[in-house]
Amino acid sequence: MSRLPMKYKRDLAILKKPTLVLIGAEDEVFYADRYETILGAYTDAKVHIVPGANHDGLLASQLAHERTANWFESVISAAKRRAEGHGALASAADHHHARA
Repeated sequence: MSRLPMKYKRDLAILKKPTLVLIGAEDEVFYADRYETILGAYTDAKVHIVPGANHDGLLASQLAHERTANWFESVISAAKRRAEGHGALASAADHHHARA
């Protein structure tokens, strides 16, 4: 993502893949309280503010690890449901064509 102030909007708007953003509530580099508003305006990104974590401490946070694992599980489950739905649609279409 661009660090130029006016280019981040374009970069965020084209972000279509599942995205998780973790930020420490005590981050010294970024404003944690602004992420959800900014990302929510342009993406479907999931934003989690991790209490007590700073910029580097986020990597050692058990809560950050749990949130990441839960997010991965939800993304994988959603992908499986979509794949199963596509399989059911294909089966229905094959059945319809076989009867015709």
